[in-house]
Amino acid sequence: MSEKFYHQVREQLLQLLSSKNEYIRVNCRNFWCDPKHLSISSNHRLIALVDQLYSIKTENEYLNYCTNFLLERTTHNPDYNRL
Repeated sequence: MSEKFYHQVREQLLQLLSSKNEYIRVNCRNFWCDPKHLSISSNHRLIALVDQLYSIKTENEYLNYCTNFLLERTTHNPDYNRL
């Protein structure tokens, strides 16, 4: 895959994270949450969020979706559903 094509697709996927359409937003979020795209490890995930998911075009939404991606890992902890 060419570098230019990769960056164009990445930009589109980042913009879709802030779509007004909930279905699109959720599916795009699920795409990024897949371990093939974002690491399961919190340390590696944080680095990937800065390295792969930051874009000047989506800077206004960056904090919102990055926070969600970091917190998403807590839902996989056994203590998450414990009362």
